[in-house]
Amino acid sequence: MTIYIEMLPLEQVRWIILNMVYILSLRNIVIGLKSVYSLGEEKNN
Repeated sequence: MTIYIEMLPLEQVRWIILNMVYILSLRNIVIGLKSVYSLGEEKNN
């Protein structure tokens, strides 16, 4: 993993890390919304 990072330019590494963080946070938000939605459905039923 370290070899790949050394080969890549710093800007590209930053961009990849930012994208990974963004995707992970989006996934967490979606999971949170789904859990809230399912809880709401259970309460309605």
